[in-house]
Amino acid sequence: MSKISNSPEHDNMHGDPWQIPASVPNGPYYGPHYSGGPHTTVFSLSWILRVVRRNWIYIAVAAALGLGLAVFKVQRTPKRYMATSMIEMSVRRPRIIDRDEAILTDRYSSMNSGQVFNTRLQKFRDLRTMDIARGILIDQGVADPLALAPASFSLVKDSFLVQISCFHQNPTNAALSANAFAEAAVQVMQDDNSESSEGAVEWLRSQADAQKGELELADKALAGFRAEFQLDLLQSQITAVQESLRNLNRDLGLLQSKIVTRQELLKAMDEGKVPQELSEAEDVRDQQTALRAARSRLELLRTKYRPQHPAVLAEQRQVQVHEEAYKTVLKRHNTTLKDTINVFKRQETALRHQIEVTQKDAADKEVRMVELSSRLGALNRELQAADMSYSGVLRRMEEARLSADEKTTAVKVARLATPPMMPIYPRPRRSASAGLMFGGFLGLLLAFAKDWLEDHVTSTEDVEEGLGLRALGIFNRERVTERAELAAAVLNNEFLAFTEAVAGLRTNIVMGGTGETAIKSVLISSAGVECGKTITACNLALMFALTGERTLIVDFDFRRPRIGRLLTTTGDKTKSLAHALLEGVCDDGCFGALVQKGPHANLDVIASAADRHLRPAHLLGHASIKQFIDWAHAHYDRVIIDSPPHGVLSDAVNLAALASGVIIVCRHNKSRKHGIARTIQSMEHVNANLLGAVINGVPKGMFCSYDYYRGGYDIKDYHVATGDDDGEAVGR
Repeated sequence: MSKISNSPEHDNMHGDPWQIPASVPNGPYYGPHYSGGPHTTVFSLSWILRVVRRNWIYIAVAAALGLGLAVFKVQRTPKRYMATSMIEMSVRRPRIIDRDEAILTDRYSSMNSGQVFNTRLQKFRDLRTMDIARGILIDQGVADPLALAPASFSLVKDSFLVQISCFHQNPTNAALSANAFAEAAVQVMQDDNSESSEGAVEWLRSQADAQKGELELADKALAGFRAEFQLDLLQSQITAVQESLRNLNRDLGLLQSKIVTRQELLKAMDEGKVPQELSEAEDVRDQQTALRAARSRLELLRTKYRPQHPAVLAEQRQVQVHEEAYKTVLKRHNTTLKDTINVFKRQETALRHQIEVTQKDAADKEVRMVELSSRLGALNRELQAADMSYSGVLRRMEEARLSADEKTTAVKVARLATPPMMPIYPRPRRSASAGLMFGGFLGLLLAFAKDWLEDHVTSTEDVEEGLGLRALGIFNRERVTERAELAAAVLNNEFLAFTEAVAGLRTNIVMGGTGETAIKSVLISSAGVECGKTITACNLALMFALTGERTLIVDFDFRRPRIGRLLTTTGDKTKSLAHALLEGVCDDGCFGALVQKGPHANLDVIASAADRHLRPAHLLGHASIKQFIDWAHAHYDRVIIDSPPHGVLSDAVNLAALASGVIIVCRHNKSRKHGIARTIQSMEHVNANLLGAVINGVPKGMFCSYDYYRGGYDIKDYHVATGDDDGEAVGR
């Protein structure tokens, strides 16, 4: 195979498959190329509706089977009747107690009403209740053991009632069973109450004797403790010590006050001052009076005489004598204050020591008192506990005697059952609804599983969402007798819906680009045989020719060439493209000599003839192929290339790299998505320009219709059954 040319024109035409030319409109058919796996499913409401619409027959059959099974079960199931009786339970706690160990309590004291009722329900469901109910029926004259139906006990919400339900094939037996179980429940509670009362009285008497002995022991222990440790005497000693301690602290305070007072007097004397308290002393006062009198006389003499006068001098000496005497008196008082302060401090030290001794003695006695009080409190609590236990046992003994005498129960019959008129089971409507819903659900699961595992192309979603291709056209399946009739359908204006679909395909191709990016050559390929690619190529070429464009259709399917038989009238086998390429020397004149006239003036045909000596793979890799495509682009407005199916051969890949665009034809309910996906990947490896896909062979119906009055061909999503339709399809 020859290499693809690296010319600028080729790069522009077959570059990055994700790069869309700027001139391409933003229509619904121009977007990214295939980029996913071979089969993806988008979970959405539209997908669910599509699956249901395509596989409704499976869902309907499964629902019908479920309905049939439900009807069969209803017919074969024997009828059952339900009778219900009602009993009422009281929330009064029973006064009978269990044989607990230390402190006797009610066994229901820690339960709420719901727990009490559930406990009783478990007793009602015991085999003893069934035995009692069977005995009640025998007493009523019903000896048949099968007449007693099993019972179910259930609490009625937000009430004190218990519903007893019995199911039986005989409505009378169902009512008798429900009433028997109601009476049996009352009897069970009576027996339980009686047994508890009788056993409790004797046991409580022994417990009372034991508790009485414990009470006496606790009382003796308390009295012995008080006598041994003399707590009252200890308390009085603590009181006396505390009173002595308060007196000592008071004396200490007074002594400290005296010390402070005398220290202040001593401080004032040291500063040369005479305190008021000291000046009031007799000797100090006398000396002060004598000193003042001497000073007064001296001042009087100085006013009369000169300072050297003998009288003045004598009086001065007298003043000095009085001053010395005054100082002597003050000094004596100073010494006295110091001695007094020292004595007070020694007394203070002695008081502090005595206070410490007294405080220690008080603390020891208080600690002893706390210890003894704690032991005394424990003995008091033991005495109280023994007294409470003994009193509780005596009280419960009285309650047990009363309960044994009364023999009352907390359960009574609230309503008796009556024979039911209608059976409770089976229920035809409910069974039919359940069977219908279950069957429909299984059918829906089967439909989803079938759609998930389906590998054939059955809808536009399979192409657009699953494969990433744009659905450029949807062609109906038409009934024809000759292939040539369908190949020229566009020219003969037959099969109107098919013709309109081809016109829409041509429009999509024309909108693919203009100018340098115009799609001049279109390669028509498929992933398998008999997909209708040849018929699609013929009608597309005729549609371009009818619009006035010079069109060339080329048959590159060298193994099964059909274009010549369908579109030419001469049938000249000498003008075969395959044989021309086989000769090896081709030029523009050689290519022009291969052209044959088609059924329309604007359509030329280059056909090929089958030959077992040809080697198509070698021919399609020849360098002349590129030269031929360039020649066709230069001489024609549009070139339509019919190639072999890629799913069988790889010839189409060589041509896809040279064509301006590639269209993959897939056949409804025949083409496989995995095969188409491999074809797409191969095309993208050579940078082919994938325009989209054509879905061929779609059965006519409401999902792909032509509406003349609405003025156009409406390409809609279609969902059809996977079965084969009668008649020949497009391209077969």
